[in-house]
Amino acid sequence: MTSQIETFNPRPTYDVFQPFNLALAAKAGDLLFVTGQIGFDDDGQFPGDYDTQVDNVFRHLDRILKDAGADWSNVVQMRSFHVGADLEGQFPKLLQTKAGYMPDHQHAWTAIAVNQLIPAPSLIEIDVIAYVGDPRS
Repeated sequence: MTSQIETFNPRPTYDVFQPFNLALAAKAGDLLFVTGQIGFDDDGQFPGDYDTQVDNVFRHLDRILKDAGADWSNVVQMRSFHVGADLEGQFPKLLQTKAGYMPDHQHAWTAIAVNQLIPAPSLIEIDVIAYVGDPRS
């Protein structure tokens, strides 16, 4: 039986994830599931500051959505995972960056504070689910 799942792995983002044998995004039916993206640069290095990591995460997500033939208007759910106790303090940068990609688009969103992400230099991780079916149905 042939798999009904299509995967998307645009480079250079995929280069960091390749050793883990997972897809950056998997399309199943009308849904696209995008693996949680973390704040490394395109060369695989982690900047030490939260703001740059947020910019990198959104850039990776944008690249993956486009590779799968989607865009931010397709996003129905976003989950963000934040290292540190100051989740509210992190939100201004996160909201500003998100607005640059999806200024008028509403979606479901859950934000979760965590003790640590893998690898440890990660300060934020975001995953999304996008609807990629026929918008008329």
